[in-house]
Amino acid sequence: RSSDLTLWDQVQFWEDAFLDAVMLEREGMGMDQGPQEMIDRYLSLGDHDRKRLEDDEDRLLATLLHNMVAFMLMVKVNKNDIRKKVRRLMGKCHIGLVQSQQINELLDKVARSEE
Repeated sequence: RSSDLTLWDQVQFWEDAFLDAVMLEREGMGMDQGPQEMIDRYLSLGDHDRKRLEDDEDRLLATLLHNMVAFMLMVKVNKNDIRKKVRRLMGKCHIGLVQSQQINELLDKVARSEE
């Protein structure tokens, strides 16, 4: 029943927290332009700079997902729920392969860890 759910059990809470953190980190890194400005900037870059920008974005997303897993463990979110929620967010943010593998390895360690 939804009345038995805590804030930590609600997927929307974690999605909102993740998106807020991404927005704040992007602002701090100077990546807070509007969508069209970002597209125009990206298209004006050479291949090397595009790759660097993509890598920066992927590292940002992976770091925030990693930190979110840690916080979810601290507030004792069910480990299967952590896996589901984080994988859902990874799918939504289209994180790169290397960082995706790192987060999946983290989720595997969490699943194998003792209570």
